[in-house]
Amino acid sequence: MPSAGRMWEGSLPTPRQTNSVHIFLAEDVHLVGDQNLDESEQITWSFQSQAAIDEAVLCGEFSQALHVASSYRAQHLLRTRGDA
Repeated sequence: MPSAGRMWEGSLPTPRQTNSVHIFLAEDVHLVGDQNLDESEQITWSFQSQAAIDEAVLCGEFSQALHVASSYRAQHLLRTRGDA
């Protein structure tokens, strides 16, 4: 189970659809325990550097448009926010 120091949440609407993508950006994350999943859940996760995500986008491994847009939205947030 990851733990984070600073977090940001937002969403991206999807045109002509009824769903949306929710973005959760966590900084200063570190592992503090194991996952606690329900019996029917099969969720895997991993820590990735921004360079690894960028490479996955470029080679098509990370290709779902809303996920790519979420990644770019997070990058923009990190570049433009102030540390108040």
